[in-house]
Amino acid sequence: MTYLAIDLIQRRLRDSYPNPDVAGRMVEDRYEVVGTPRDVEGAQALFRANPFDFERWAVGQVNGQANEKQVGEKGIDGRIRFPATADSIGTVLVSVKGGKTVTRRP
Repeated sequence: MTYLAIDLIQRRLRDSYPNPDVAGRMVEDRYEVVGTPRDVEGAQALFRANPFDFERWAVGQVNGQANEKQVGEKGIDGRIRFPATADSIGTVLVSVKGGKTVTRRP
């Protein structure tokens, strides 16, 4: 299962169950996702194993939606959409950087 699929399922659960249960727990507190990074070492291991999965995972950590296309996306790895006004949606671009050399392009 890819991180894109895991993220999609988690989003659907949050959207379907936005309120706490009778015990006061939110839906994400009622299940455990196994196999996703939980600390820096786990994130580094994921990056070494598959940089594209790392990007998808990192975008999901900021509640963004990862791009389906992972190559040739000009450094934009995902987007966060939010209500900007009553009738418009704003977008934040997400760019994930990692590895031994990180540079910034204008």
